[in-house]
Amino acid sequence: MDIVIEQMDYDSIDELTNLYVKIYKKTNPQEKWDIVSAKKFIMYFYELCPDLFFVAKLNEKIIAGIWGPVKPWWDGNKVYNLEIFIDNEYQGKGLSKFMFFHYFDIAIKKYNVNSVEALTFNDRDFPLSFYHKISLNKDRQLVLLEGKAQEVISKLQ
Repeated sequence: MDIVIEQMDYDSIDELTNLYVKIYKKTNPQEKWDIVSAKKFIMYFYELCPDLFFVAKLNEKIIAGIWGPVKPWWDGNKVYNLEIFIDNEYQGKGLSKFMFFHYFDIAIKKYNVNSVEALTFNDRDFPLSFYHKISLNKDRQLVLLEGKAQEVISKLQ
């Protein structure tokens, strides 16, 4: 396969959005992504970090995406909200490793990043097993909290 990774350009947003919705309908159907919500989400991160927003292409077709903005942290620059998604047809072929290497090579050189935080599913072995192999592990102190804003405010009254 002659896959190339390149910085995403604005004109590719719609193609990437369609891929994102397709992937998440299959891999995480409880999240109800549609074209409108996915495009807002992708645009949010694209505008935060266009220089760290990459796509993988095969024959000019986008088959994967990766992004992660950088924030200052107490011990240096940290990548946060790192996200990668790959068309199901191309999973298990080493593309994640290829894309992560490309991303981190640039993030380290350009922003001198020294740490990373990412979210993944906790109800399945993969991709957590892959993240462990590349030294991304569960935080020993922090836990992700979620809630509905209306429920939170009602408990505060």
